[in-house]
This record gives sequence, C-alpha cells and structure tokens, in this order.
Amino acid sequence: MSIPYTHADHAKAIVIGQINGERIGIKPTHVQARIGRIVCCARILNAWDTSDGKEMWQLELLGPIKGRMSTQSHNVRLCQGVDGRCTCVPDFRAVLEVPDGNHGETSSRESEA
Repeated sequence: MSIPYTHADHAKAIVIGQINGERIGIKPTHVQARIGRIVCCARILNAWDTSDGKEMWQLELLGPIKGRMSTQSHNVRLCQGVDGRCTCVPDFRAVLEVPDGNHGETSSRESEA
C-alpha cells in the first residue's frame, strides 16, 4: 500500500494549513480505505485510538461500498485530490494480509476460530 494516512499526518496538515491561513478540520478530508479487498472512497468523520494504542479512523464510505465504519490507519491513505473524488490509483494489492471479511478488528488466526 502507499503511505498510510496517520493521525500525525493529519495534525501536521492542520498546522501547515493554519500557518498558511487556511482552516483545515477533520471532516472535509477525503481518503481511500481498503475494506477487505475493495478500495473505497471515504471521508474522515473522526479519529480515535484503541485501548492498546492502534490509530483508528471513523469513516463515511462513499463508494463502491457505502456506510460508516472504523478502520486502522494502515488501511487508509490520503487522496491526491482532496475534493472527494479520490483520484489515486488503487495499489493496495501489495498489502493483502487481511483476508476478505476481516477488517482488522481481529487477527487472521482469531477470525478462523
């Protein structure tokens, strides 16, 4: 996968935006998210960390899957065009260690049990 979009990346974007006189919030940020083996266009709704320190994004999925869900930051990347069109070319094929149907909440071994 290309470089994941982390909480630190988002904080840096906010600081740089403020220096440049822009107001950047978490809500208008569009990303691509890997859901199983499908790459979806999504919009960040919120950021949170699990009790064991994993970075999570709460997302509004815009297509081809639609809905809301949370996923780890390593499954999310910033779009090249931050206009909601998600113009990056999907290249998630390199990191398919999470089997279809498992969205990172459990390890592969736990999901087989």
